Amino acid sequence: MNEKSLITKSAEETKQLAMELAQQIPLSSIITLTGDLGAGKTTFVQGLAAGFGIEKPVNSPTFLIIHRYELKTKNETRKDEHISARFLYHIDLYRIDKQDDIVGLGLLDILKEKESIVVIEWAEKMGKFLPEERIDVQFGYRDENKRKITINFQNPSFKFQ
Repeated sequence: MNEKSLITKSAEETKQLAMELAQQIPLSSIITLTGDLGAGKTTFVQGLAAGFGIEKPVNSPTFLIIHRYELKTKNETRKDEHISARFLYHIDLYRIDKQDDIVGLGLLDILKEKESIVVIEWAEKMGKFLPEERIDVQFGYRDENKRKITINFQNPSFKFQ
């Protein structure tokens, strides 16, 4: 297990951290986001999307539950010559009450896609459906602007720099 904790002092710093993470993670990653309302989860996803070259506005899919963003086949913002992921899925489970509801969403099929990056807000609601190999990001609210962000890689071969 590889873990790193950081303090961000603004929404821009949170986005920047996520942009840096986007440069390093495998291009078929599952990223879980946990923390209180207003802790910075959606802001973090906005930074990830920017790090993958997505130019569309990224908003919380609270009512739609799932947003899908297409990635370009070549991404100048990454160090890789050719990007292998096709989609970034932004999933928000805030409105989900029971684990059984996860099955009806098609989320289990999305998690099996090898050519996608899947980011799940309120991931703790997935319970038994959470895959073992993932990146967990925990948000702790410090004050109006400060957040403690702990990134935990459930993949022993990956090291965050």
